[in-house]
Amino acid sequence: MSANTNGLPGANGTAPSSIVRGNSPAVSELTTPSASTRSVADVLRVEGVSLADMGLDDEDQTVSPVRRLLLTPAEEEDLWEIANRNDNPGAGDSDEEEEDELGNASSAAGIDRVAHDDDIERAVEIGDSWADYISSYQGEIDLERETQRLKEMNAASLLISIPGAPIGWIPPCAPDDWVPLAKKTNKKEPDVPFDSLDNPGQWSEYVFRPKFAGKGGHGDYLAHQLPTGAVPVPAALNGKRTIGGFEFFYQGWQKQVPNLRSGATRDNMWPNSRKGSLDRNILTKLGMSSVRMIEEIDRQPDALFFHQLILPIHNIDNSKVLTVEGDPRKPFYSNVARWTNMYACEELGILGGGYGHEFKATTPIECLQWDGSVVMDGVLGGSKGAFLRRFDTRKGNCMFSEEMSSTFTKTRWLEIKRCYKLCNNLTAIKKGNPNYEPAYKFNYIWDVICHNTNSLTLFAETDQCFDETSYAFNGWGEAGTGLIGLVMGKPNITRGGQLCLLSDVHRIRPRAYVHRHKLHTKHYNCAGPNEVRLVWEQLQPLLNPTAHWPRSLFREKPHITCDNFFSGDDILSFAATEGFGLTMTCRRDRLPKTIPKKHLCKDKTQVNKRSRAARWMHPIFCIREHQSGALIQLTTFQSTSSCNLIHVNAINSNSLYASAKERGKGAHKRQWGIEMNESRRLYLDSYGRIESIDHLIKNCSMYYR
Repeated sequence: MSANTNGLPGANGTAPSSIVRGNSPAVSELTTPSASTRSVADVLRVEGVSLADMGLDDEDQTVSPVRRLLLTPAEEEDLWEIANRNDNPGAGDSDEEEEDELGNASSAAGIDRVAHDDDIERAVEIGDSWADYISSYQGEIDLERETQRLKEMNAASLLISIPGAPIGWIPPCAPDDWVPLAKKTNKKEPDVPFDSLDNPGQWSEYVFRPKFAGKGGHGDYLAHQLPTGAVPVPAALNGKRTIGGFEFFYQGWQKQVPNLRSGATRDNMWPNSRKGSLDRNILTKLGMSSVRMIEEIDRQPDALFFHQLILPIHNIDNSKVLTVEGDPRKPFYSNVARWTNMYACEELGILGGGYGHEFKATTPIECLQWDGSVVMDGVLGGSKGAFLRRFDTRKGNCMFSEEMSSTFTKTRWLEIKRCYKLCNNLTAIKKGNPNYEPAYKFNYIWDVICHNTNSLTLFAETDQCFDETSYAFNGWGEAGTGLIGLVMGKPNITRGGQLCLLSDVHRIRPRAYVHRHKLHTKHYNCAGPNEVRLVWEQLQPLLNPTAHWPRSLFREKPHITCDNFFSGDDILSFAATEGFGLTMTCRRDRLPKTIPKKHLCKDKTQVNKRSRAARWMHPIFCIREHQSGALIQLTTFQSTSSCNLIHVNAINSNSLYASAKERGKGAHKRQWGIEMNESRRLYLDSYGRIESIDHLIKNCSMYYR
């Protein structure tokens, strides 16, 4: 072995040919992962390789800057110093240090080198590749960064106290780089600190900003306001903020004696004491049993039994005691069969007329089967009006139904369809007479459903939902009544009619209804408030004992939830006078007339960072005590846009809190909060029962023409 001028091993002062060509194990170790076990002596270093050492013996050789050094790290460093002095004779050390500092640095470097070599040896011994070794360091760095980020988020979340918010979650707020605009004193904006402004809600400067007159804000300063346009009500000398008979609260509100909606609190909006119950004694008398609930054959309820509980097949006449003594229900199919036969005999003349095709008198069972065929058509997917295909036996007809065709012939099905009647035309109140109902042709089925539901009830739920339900009908209604016409804003329905239905909030138990038309007694100019008053008048018998109900059906005057179509000052005053509860969204054009609109959230807003931050402020809440002692309550706040909810005797407190939401699981699980207050929670949990009924009916796909 010979040494070159630098003291490095190699032939003729050059690197070994195996390294120069790239065939050395050192090159393989640094360029490709290896699972073989190696020692530290096999780990190669690349310092001290000069350009002269990389000369080629021939043109075919591959250059590699890697050399195998059979020296200790200390010997290698000494050789590097000698080579450096030879290449740069007379050069001084630019990093001159004191002897003690140099010794300390040398010791620290030695410790680091030993630790680094230990890591390398451990990695090599367990067979890890260099890529895995470097990746482990990157993982540790990422873990440290994530830990630091979580610590910062937790510290920031502790500064914000919102009940119900997930731990570590921070609500939307001003961006870190946001800076307030300079005050426009030339437009008469007050040149005072933000803290000195009238800010009863303690809104942030990012949310509570100055508003200037004119389009585009080119006019003079008006006031500081929220994104929804709300301006605080000035405080009086006694500290209260009142205007138009309403007292405003900006930091939440709590009733001293929480006696509204008895038993309800923010954490339990729907206590069991407010829920309804069916009458066990009456159901047992009518045949209810465990076998009816779950049949042994298919472990399913007896559907026909439950159907006839609401729409009885047999005739009910307690004076004759034909079936069950003291049955409080109204009959249905027995009357339908009688009215159908009367129509065929009297008006059509095809029953007993002696000419044409003779019509065979129908029975309650056959009327039930006819209704069942319409339901069966929907169960099979619906025919979209081509109902007669269910009787078509031609080859290739996939819509043929053996069950329907074995029950009816096509001709018989059409005969019953022609004569089927839900009213007695001979005794119905005619047009022009008092109490005339233009929907009398189909009013009976709604009357029976509501009456029989109430008859089977021990107590009705104290919280009720009131909304319209729509039905499609392409025929003509009675002129001038408004019963049939265009239906706006309802999916898949362009023409038909509507009916306003009242039901329990947590059960499908209809209590009362009002057909929507123009011939009702007009208490108010707007149709919505007028319909609320009409349905309240229908509830009066349920609030007092009767022969069938020795106690009232409602344990207290109910609380009713409806949407903004039914809102208005008139119905609020009526509800306060009558003493029943109301909750409804309030249209912008029906906000309380005594309150200036600038103090309420009324402007449409875009969804942006500022409006998102404004959601996490206490709602603006105001109350007015009616002369009857009832409380009219208004909650106005920022949601996706301006939102106004108005109540009568509905909530005992109102403040901001968070409704926690989460999606995903494991490492992908994320949590966040949705802004909430008692007013909003009450409405969201109680307004959708009628829509649920609509959805279920739609899923039945019942349609024929």
